[in-house]
Amino acid sequence: MALRRRAAFVSLDRLTNLGLALASLTVGVLFWWYATETNLKLYVDFQNVPSPVKVLDAFIGHLGTSEFFIHIGVSMQRILIGYALATVLGILIGLAMGRSASIRAMIMPYIEIVRPIPAVAWIPLAILMWPTEESSIIYITFLGALFPIVLNTLHGVEQTPEVLVRAVQSLGASRWAVFRHVVIPAALPSIAAGLA
Repeated sequence: MALRRRAAFVSLDRLTNLGLALASLTVGVLFWWYATETNLKLYVDFQNVPSPVKVLDAFIGHLGTSEFFIHIGVSMQRILIGYALATVLGILIGLAMGRSASIRAMIMPYIEIVRPIPAVAWIPLAILMWPTEESSIIYITFLGALFPIVLNTLHGVEQTPEVLVRAVQSLGASRWAVFRHVVIPAALPSIAAGLA
């Protein structure tokens, strides 16, 4: 009985939150419509902003063309290539840095120097460094994903319980077996957080 009441409470909470979210979005769209209809000049000059109706009409118009879906496909391809490269390189670098102090000492200074630079600041350099527009876009995506993956992987490897490592070593496991069967599984939650 108490479980049913609690489930009803949870579903009521979810409905309330969903209602609040929809009400909030409705208020935002109505303000946008009002601001564009009256050419409101607040911090933004809404005279140059298209109304929600114009945006919706343009969106529906684009859905009818194949060019729209080609552009989406090309953008997704760029994102997936950059993300895949960052995933492979980021996990490998993070694992290597987590298990070797000398590798960490060599790579960490570069990461700490480059990581704080915003992705937007890399755009001019990416245009100069890469011969095609496609390569520079993939590079920016790669940089945006690389550092969270490396640092979360490193954190996961560092958080591996030493007791587990010693227990496996006492059973005669090699360094590779410890790495494969203890360190990587223990680091997986952090790696998944970095990938997200």
